[in-house]
Amino acid sequence: MARAVQELPHRSRLAWRTIEITEAGKAGHAEKAIDLFDAMPMKNQIAWNTALAALVDAGRTDWALSFFREMPKRNATSYTTIIGGLSRAGATARARSLFEELPLDQHNVFTWTAMVSCHVRNGEPDRAIKLFMVLYGEFFEREVLPNAHMFSSLLKACVGLHSLSMALQLHALIVKLLNEGGRDCFVWNALIDAHAKLGALSDAGKVFHEMQYRDICTWNIMMDGYARHKQVDKALDLFRMMRNKMPSHGASSCTAYRRIAVAKMHSTSSLK
Repeated sequence: MARAVQELPHRSRLAWRTIEITEAGKAGHAEKAIDLFDAMPMKNQIAWNTALAALVDAGRTDWALSFFREMPKRNATSYTTIIGGLSRAGATARARSLFEELPLDQHNVFTWTAMVSCHVRNGEPDRAIKLFMVLYGEFFEREVLPNAHMFSSLLKACVGLHSLSMALQLHALIVKLLNEGGRDCFVWNALIDAHAKLGALSDAGKVFHEMQYRDICTWNIMMDGYARHKQVDKALDLFRMMRNKMPSHGASSCTAYRRIAVAKMHSTSSLK
């Protein structure tokens, strides 16, 4: 195999080596990933970023941070990767420091999303919303627009802050900036979940019924919303509809049915 790789054209060898580094990192073999990186005679920015990502994927955050500092050149991808790693490690303050270290004109939607998600993941929803609001105007002028992943994190922040008004503002932005007919179910699922948890069940239902594409999570989230608000009949109607449209999801259907059964039991006992 090694001989075959050496016989490949230069660009193909680089591409193959970066794949090997990535796979080593995902398997948790940080030392192997760096050995492969060190063995590369020429290293471009993609190779450096791949090695950094391998250390992050392997959970070696301190090593990743040291490696990040040693990089001859760092770009937005480098910062996105290390912020993501620090987020998983709970090192929010260090992640924010690095985020602010990068000049604003070098940021992109991925660095912005990584930092917002870091705050949400680590129990700082207020800081996530504030960062979004502070930078939205300037980034909008540069045509750096929030994506589905950004909105999903922000909606979780709204739930954490119990802020229906913010969720409604984000809903309007999502409709304006994202393709409603797109297949990114997760952002619409997050919107349904936020509305339901914040008490706007009619808005949650409207989003659900207007979606062109739904996955099993969409159905479960909507049923869970109805069950949480003790609208058991609507939850059961939706359950039956799901069984007809998605008969292959037996295990997920059982999970949904258990939620509805528990809600029905609580609803019945509260009437006694």
